[in-house]
Amino acid sequence: MRVKNMLLTGAGIAMLSMMSAFASIAATQVNQIVLDITPEDMEDMKPGDLYSALEPREESAGYYVSDYETSSTTSIPEHSYTYTSIEIEPETGYQFTGTTSVTVKGAYAVTIKSRSNSKIEIKASAYPFYVLRNPSNVDWDKKGTQTNGTKTYAKITKGDEYADSYSLVITWENKDGEEHTTTQSVKKSSVDQIDVSSYNRNNRTITKLAAQAKKGSKTGDNYTANSKFVTDSGSVDDDLSWDTPTFSIPTTTATNVGSQATGSYTSTSSQTSTPSSNSTPGTANAVSGWMQMGGNWYYIRNGVLATGWVNPSGHDWYYMGQDAKMQAGLITDGSYMYYLNMQHDGTYGKMLTGWQVIGSAYYYFNQYSGNGIPYGAMYVNKQTPDGHFVNGYGVMIR
Repeated sequence: MRVKNMLLTGAGIAMLSMMSAFASIAATQVNQIVLDITPEDMEDMKPGDLYSALEPREESAGYYVSDYETSSTTSIPEHSYTYTSIEIEPETGYQFTGTTSVTVKGAYAVTIKSRSNSKIEIKASAYPFYVLRNPSNVDWDKKGTQTNGTKTYAKITKGDEYADSYSLVITWENKDGEEHTTTQSVKKSSVDQIDVSSYNRNNRTITKLAAQAKKGSKTGDNYTANSKFVTDSGSVDDDLSWDTPTFSIPTTTATNVGSQATGSYTSTSSQTSTPSSNSTPGTANAVSGWMQMGGNWYYIRNGVLATGWVNPSGHDWYYMGQDAKMQAGLITDGSYMYYLNMQHDGTYGKMLTGWQVIGSAYYYFNQYSGNGIPYGAMYVNKQTPDGHFVNGYGVMIR
């Protein structure tokens, strides 16, 4: 009896081994794992909202996250943290392979720590997703007179400490009552005294100011969204402000065990257009996004690298060269020259308008629409709207 039982036990073991082998052969292979650590309700985030160390979500069937751990520093904007361990296991009927890759949406770096048929463990690095708080107010000296020599200053109060700079939109009227807007980039160190005198004299009158806290260009700033615009009355300007915050989300794919992979960035914005002499920057409905690669910025439009003018935010313009790289400095498009911001102040590459100092000379770039000159184009051999003249090189004649 004992021998028979032993034989039966041996047969049972052999049968179980055969069943296991057949199960392994029949299991569906998982070639790619895709996880998401971005906020599910990202489009509903409001100024001041912060999300970090979120539970990784599986993007397809065949596997699940069995456990994860994060480092402790997760609640400070622009401070990175790490998923020290994310363990992924296959669902019943599935198995991993020796080449199964892991993609994490929202991580700027991913490392596969170990990989077997039944478990993969990774490490991923990210920053908190954060929307800059709105400025509490933007104020200016409404008592300034309309005479030459009088200085009028604006002040942005109680901005976000994590803001890199501010965007100030100045709405003003000329002597004929025509309304115009000008956008001015303001350094964080200059928010207490912003000279807006040129828009409140020489028959010009400021009617409204609106300010927005803007993110910078560091890696952590990709996880940060600009605030909304707040007017000098203290209210949010819905016409200027976004409906949903814009982030530059990294997506990183790791393939080799022990090697850290870094990702590329795609903007959550989906707006684009082109400038014309008859319209100010607007929005269109083409799906698009920013991508950073090799130290250069590119813009994807309908799955293709864009060239020429792009307008992702519906407010700021950028120019992509024939090689699809974002340009900066003076460029020529057609028969006109344009000036793209060269300062790394959070708006690098943005088209600049109005009076700009290049070297030691003053140049004027069209900031209006409907005057027969493309928006942003440099004036040459003309009188500028504020009464100055520029020569054949665009330099102001004094």
